[in-house]
Amino acid sequence: MILHGFLVFFATGNFAGSLFTLFNFLARLRLDAYNFIYSNQRPVPKIIYNLDAWNGVLLFITIISVALNALVSMFTSDSVHIREYLMNNENLSEYYKDHMSLFNQNDIFGSDPIYNQTCYYRGQFYPYNHPMKYKYTMEHWRLSVYKSVGLLIFELLGGTIILSLNALINVIFKSTDNVLIDGTDFFDSQKKKYESVQNLFKVSKD
Repeated sequence: MILHGFLVFFATGNFAGSLFTLFNFLARLRLDAYNFIYSNQRPVPKIIYNLDAWNGVLLFITIISVALNALVSMFTSDSVHIREYLMNNENLSEYYKDHMSLFNQNDIFGSDPIYNQTCYYRGQFYPYNHPMKYKYTMEHWRLSVYKSVGLLIFELLGGTIILSLNALINVIFKSTDNVLIDGTDFFDSQKKKYESVQNLFKVSKD
C-alpha cells in the first residue's frame, strides 16, 4: 500500500520508480515461489474477508494521484507555454526572453547610483514602468485558463480510464473468486473428514 502510494503520487517526478517497482515485484515473486516449493509446502488456502475496504482505499489513492500528477504537469512545467509559443513562432530562440519580466533594482536598494540598473526574472509580470507594475499580465491569466482546461480534461480522461479498468478487472476476477471459494470449501470438507477419521480411531482405541 505504501509503495503504491509513493509510486502513483510522485510519478511525474520519479520516472524510474515504476521500473524499480517492477524489479521489486519480480524478485518477490521468485522469493514466494521458493518459499512455496521449499520452505512452506502445501499451504492451506484461507479466505480473508477484510480486504474489500482496501480496494476502495486503493481506488481513492489512484484517482487522487491522477489529479496531483495533472497539477504538477500543468503548473510546474513549460509544456503549455512552449506549445502556445510555437503556435505563433517558428522556433524557441526567443522563448526564454519572451517569458522574462523586467525588474528595477532601485525598488529594493533605493536611488543609489550603484544599483541604478534593471534585470530580468522569470514570470509574466508587467515591467516596473507600467501602471500595473509587477502584477500578472493578461497572457499569464490566459495560459492559466489553458492549464486549468487541460487539467480538467486530464482528470476526466484519467478518472474514466481508471474506473473502466477497475470495473473490467472486477468482472474478470469475479469468476476466479468463485473458484477460490469452491477450492476452500473442498479443503474444509477434507479437513472435516480427516478430523472425523481421527475421532473414530480415538473412539476405537478407548
